[in-house]
Amino acid sequence: MLNNLLLALLFVLPIVSKGAPNPNDGEWDMSFVCETRRPHISGHNEVFFESAKIVNGKGEFRAQGDRGISNLSVEFENDTVHLKIFGYASKNPSWFWQLDERGPVAEHELFHFSGILWPGGRDNGILSNCVIDGVNVSRRK
Repeated sequence: MLNNLLLALLFVLPIVSKGAPNPNDGEWDMSFVCETRRPHISGHNEVFFESAKIVNGKGEFRAQGDRGISNLSVEFENDTVHLKIFGYASKNPSWFWQLDERGPVAEHELFHFSGILWPGGRDNGILSNCVIDGVNVSRRK
């Protein structure tokens, strides 16, 4: 009897310890659209991440945008999303940009907020204002 109880515990404990799935899991369409504002209006950069699969509240993605390739790291924490973007120009890989922003998520279905994209990853006199959007398309089916 004790052996049967131990076997049952070994089977049940891993299932119970995994917990509930993250409510933000699913397929997301995400984008960031940036306009260079400083030192003068000079550029536009759009990147779209379509059908990006979020598992356990996290995901890593890559997409081609207007200016080059962007890598996106996403982490959902309750009602907040943390986005990290690192990209570089296709014609000149030494020219790169970074964005590291957090924003609210509404009903595990969408987010819309603003952020700052820094070329070179720092304030070097050039600033791009970005609009960051996401829609959980799995909840819209």
